Amino acid sequence: MIFPAKLWQRFFARMIDGLIFGVPIVFLLSFTIGYDFVIEPRANFIFNLFMLLIVTVYMISLPVIWYGWSVGKRLLGIRITQMNGKDVTWQVMVKRELFILVVYILTFGLFLLLSGVMMITRKDKRALHDLMAGTKVSDENAELL
Repeated sequence: MIFPAKLWQRFFARMIDGLIFGVPIVFLLSFTIGYDFVIEPRANFIFNLFMLLIVTVYMISLPVIWYGWSVGKRLLGIRITQMNGKDVTWQVMVKRELFILVVYILTFGLFLLLSGVMMITRKDKRALHDLMAGTKVSDENAELL
């Protein structure tokens, strides 16, 4: 039997993935371009867009290449698949991550909160972006318990 991933697992997996790229990139830019680039307001906007692009590319690419895993998801034992259980494709992951990026930002986080409520209340624990992309996130370790 396959169990859906819990909200806390998904949240911390995303945090781990963000930190994996965020912290090294900040240090790399601070030492190569200079710390002023990271803290100066106009440059900070460019830096944030750059970070967003890198993290989005990572969140699309790694699950496709690594059979639904990202580093954070692997550490927490959760995995993204299509609803039919097949591995995610480039098209599925682009649709899923662009929905996360565009819709959640355009609604100022309102749909993100709705997705959180959905992950808590729905039996299948699917969020808006899962419904839209036809994905599910499973707890691969729950079967072992």
